[in-house]
Amino acid sequence: MTKRIRLDAKPVAFGTEINSVDTTTYTVSTGDYLKWIKVNTAENTVTITLPELIYVGFTCFIENVGVGSVVLVAENLSAVKGAADFVEDQYRSVQVVHEGNGEWRAQGYLGRNDINALYDVNFSSSPLETHQVIMRDQLTGFWLNKPYLPFWGPIVSNIGILITTAHHGRVIIINAGTNQTISINNGLPNGLFFTVVNTGSAAVNIACAGTLNSPTTNLTQWQWLNFYHTESNIWYSYGNF
Repeated sequence: MTKRIRLDAKPVAFGTEINSVDTTTYTVSTGDYLKWIKVNTAENTVTITLPELIYVGFTCFIENVGVGSVVLVAENLSAVKGAADFVEDQYRSVQVVHEGNGEWRAQGYLGRNDINALYDVNFSSSPLETHQVIMRDQLTGFWLNKPYLPFWGPIVSNIGILITTAHHGRVIIINAGTNQTISINNGLPNGLFFTVVNTGSAAVNIACAGTLNSPTTNLTQWQWLNFYHTESNIWYSYGNF
């Protein structure tokens, strides 16, 4: 017989409101558990101290409703585990959790409007170039600037092609009666990908100047491969062959 247990979660409630005109410091207490603390930084930076002697698992929410900064400080001077110590921008908020022994973790909007402060970022160029977006690389866990996926149609050709950034996201259809070559040179941006389909009677060979991890480099009629540039001059492919 299955026993049913009902769990009633305590709702988040709005709690302390801090005005930087009146005070620039505040120490979190047990009474703030699951409370939403509003901090008005219209006049000054406000420092929020996270105490050492508070129970493990304590959590609350801190919102900056002003235009200044909120600084998070652990009472025992240990670092607040998070991307940064600042809660920037009006109406941004974070959740803080006590892990024990005065160790705190913060999550949410941290940093000065800087993607580097929010995530692990590895940009190959900064600022973003034309037709680039920020995307997460699932292989490395980093956020990268990658080419924007265009909504372009297929490219049909009866000759070989040298891959450039113009081929990103496109399907390249090779329809030829003599053998042709798809050439992939070094120096293309990370995240670039494309598809090659051979509809012709002759073979299509793949010539990659970098490292190509592929089940084949030779496509016969009606075979295709997807190609992905995961990092500097390293490519992966899969398809039907």
